[in-house]
Amino acid sequence: MVGRAIKEPSLRREALAVLADYAADGGNLRDVARLTAALGDREGAITYLLQAREVGWPLNPEGVDPAIDRIRDDPRVIRLFADLGLPNGYEPTADTLP
Repeated sequence: MVGRAIKEPSLRREALAVLADYAADGGNLRDVARLTAALGDREGAITYLLQAREVGWPLNPEGVDPAIDRIRDDPRVIRLFADLGLPNGYEPTADTLP
């Protein structure tokens, strides 16, 4: 469902609701953040990343994860990765970010 919603915008609201339920039930917040970012919900993705840090989910893969590219330039994400000593990969002069 979530995979289809990435390509079919009409399914995105329902997919985001499924992800929110999964997160609320104790699901992997890191993965929820990645999928939420892929669905285009920047604020939701950032919120889930910050929550993942609070509950201790490791964030190591995000440093090189293309799913995070859509939110990499946000100051909160830059600060989060810097605080954790992780590579962010954000390059403000690059033309590869969406």
